[in-house]
Amino acid sequence: MLKPKITIKTDTKHLTELKRRFKNADKAYVSVGVHEGAGEYADGTSVMNVALWNEFGTEHIPSRPFIRNAVYGHEGQINAWRKEAIGKIISGEFTVKQGLDMIGFRLQILIQKNITSNMPPPNAPATVAHKRAEGVAPPDQTLMETQLLLRSVTYKTVGV
Repeated sequence: MLKPKITIKTDTKHLTELKRRFKNADKAYVSVGVHEGAGEYADGTSVMNVALWNEFGTEHIPSRPFIRNAVYGHEGQINAWRKEAIGKIISGEFTVKQGLDMIGFRLQILIQKNITSNMPPPNAPATVAHKRAEGVAPPDQTLMETQLLLRSVTYKTVGV
């Protein structure tokens, strides 16, 4: 009986380069959303608080999960972006930071699109009347009175 002999040669130079590219990658991540220091509205209210109140709702503000819906509604797309980034890092086209930046920017855009989508539930009649009196157009648009929340959605890479 003949036994095949299999020889696998490893390219240590290539493996060393891959190790270098992925060094500390297990500690790296991208954070997307409204971060600390996002600023305040004219009345002194923190943008971060407004984001939390709208994302999760309060006794008087209905939940409009602009962040969660962006992530949960696009899991397949986000996983494809992750695979794309890993492939570009392995090929040497991207650094780990560039891969995370790509994913972060794309997630930022998804979240911002949710904010501009006039998320349900609709504004209360009193809110629409207030916005109309203030000259906010369109007064029935949710989450868009000053657009500060929209502009405050950012991403940042950490650990790279």
